[in-house]
Amino acid sequence: MRSRLGEGSEFIITIPLKLEEADSVGREGEPEASPVEPAAFDGMRVLVVDDDELSREMMDMMLRDRGFEVQQATDGDEAVAVMEAVPEGWFDAIIMDMRMPRMSGDEAARAIRALPRADVADLPIIAMTADAFEEAHRRAREAGMTAHITKPLNMVELFSLLEGCLRPEA
Repeated sequence: MRSRLGEGSEFIITIPLKLEEADSVGREGEPEASPVEPAAFDGMRVLVVDDDELSREMMDMMLRDRGFEVQQATDGDEAVAVMEAVPEGWFDAIIMDMRMPRMSGDEAARAIRALPRADVADLPIIAMTADAFEEAHRRAREAGMTAHITKPLNMVELFSLLEGCLRPEA
């Protein structure tokens, strides 16, 4: 503790913590294997679209840990521009927040699906949103999104979803 008259006090507390893998412990403390191997997506490319910088960075880190090459976009307008700029077949998937300024995720998904290129018809576009109500699921489906996942993200669920979209035969 440090203290100075008229300036206040500073307390420094050290708490030893041990972090566990988010998917390493199942119910009632039983170990649970991750359904997707760490390098399962080596070389695959994903576009992460979210207006929240921290969310993008966290998603970037987790996806890279599983082998993805990640590109980021800050909103729907930028996501559409990125898709227009890259060669056909460049991305294997898009993970897109639904609520963003300028162009929402569902508007961006519609715009991407409408691009005059062959790869966008089957490109997995996964909606992310804090809205768990059926309305959000319906909006995502109507916009042509492949799947829907709610925030806070369950990474085991996300990687399982990506596995199903990108490696359906596995």
